[in-house]
Amino acid sequence: MTGQTDDVILIGGAIEVSRAALKALARKYHIHRLSLFGSAARGELRPDSDIDLMVEFEPGKAPSLWKVVALQEEFSTLFQGRPVDVTSPEILRNPFRRKTIEKDLKVLFDEAAISVCSPCSKMTCRS
Repeated sequence: MTGQTDDVILIGGAIEVSRAALKALARKYHIHRLSLFGSAARGELRPDSDIDLMVEFEPGKAPSLWKVVALQEEFSTLFQGRPVDVTSPEILRNPFRRKTIEKDLKVLFDEAAISVCSPCSKMTCRS
């Protein structure tokens, strides 16, 4: 389960993550869409649970394997030291995995959903 305020996203009912830090990391690695699935998305996070993330990169910006490892480490730091498993949307090609993953999938960041509010000139997220 994820809860949200303007500044913090609550992951799995247990881990508070800065929305600004999440966006900064997504932009650093050219992430177009970042989603949470698995036990953290269902609100069933245990002390030994990892964080399952589905990462869709901007077209033509997929990182090397070494950068993916660095990304996992930075996400782990952001998620209070939890191990992080980063997967791509290609995992959804398997119909059995697709059914399981899609029922829990929670979008944390979507570049297409971010816009600037005209009246106040502040960055807002419609997701």
